[in-house]
Amino acid sequence: MQRHAGEVRALEFSLDCQSLVSVSGSGFVRMERIRMPEGVPAMARPTYDDNSTPTIVNTEVATGAIQWQANLAALPLALALDRSSQIVIKGMIRPPQLAVALHNQDVVVLNLNDGSILKTFSSRYGKSTIRTSSMAFGDGPGKPLWTVGTRYTADAENRTVTSVSAWDVVRGKRVATAEVRGQIVSSGWNAWGTQLATIRHIDTTALSQKRLPWSFHLWDIKIGRTK
Repeated sequence: MQRHAGEVRALEFSLDCQSLVSVSGSGFVRMERIRMPEGVPAMARPTYDDNSTPTIVNTEVATGAIQWQANLAALPLALALDRSSQIVIKGMIRPPQLAVALHNQDVVVLNLNDGSILKTFSSRYGKSTIRTSSMAFGDGPGKPLWTVGTRYTADAENRTVTSVSAWDVVRGKRVATAEVRGQIVSSGWNAWGTQLATIRHIDTTALSQKRLPWSFHLWDIKIGRTK
């Protein structure tokens, strides 16, 4: 299946694995050779056309047929499907949902059946910058949409922190945020949004240290109450 002109940024199967949702960003142009210092192997990196339109496509796995596709307002950063909303229960009127985090800091929630937009809200956090790394829907109706990203604090040190936020999708409002030291490098969720794995870069002042400044953690994620 070749349904995107741009670089594919994320892929997600539906709960029944009959559909594959994919999002793409800039279009590939060419590989650009990078000049390296003497003794270092040569490298090449891709260059992209930022004028191409980011898109999201829902494809039928068995046939490769496009069920629907839509343009996005900005480059996609992360994609998440609401697994619990795909479980058909008699009398349930809420459509199955997916969410896309965009480079302009918007989060768009769409109807998985037809790609129509259900909700758009901003993930901006004060005067700082958040670049979303991953997202996941919590388990069950009314549970939050989780976002993971890098935030630069507004204090004198301009520290880098990993920010995990919970969102009320219906209202488009942040309901909880937790932050830990370090810049997010990679993150991943289990299918039901209850566990999060993170790799963070922890800044070190002594660059001569022999160990790599990475920190790996597996987190149980839920909203608690402070005493």
